[in-house]
Amino acid sequence: MKADALVLFGATGDLAKKKLFPALYDLEDLGELDVKIFGVASSKWTQDVFKENVESAVRARKP
Repeated sequence: MKADALVLFGATGDLAKKKLFPALYDLEDLGELDVKIFGVASSKWTQDVFKENVESAVRARKP
């Protein structure tokens, strides 16, 4: 059964930054992630700030 979406609660937190986003990037890179991802958080970040943080988290782990 295919999921319609993946909802990440606490998407601006440390766990998401250090573990979840790099792992999700790896799955997408392998072509294994075929689902929309929604990030939910109580932080008042703009979408651009959120994207920058996700990109920096992935870059920090990927050369």
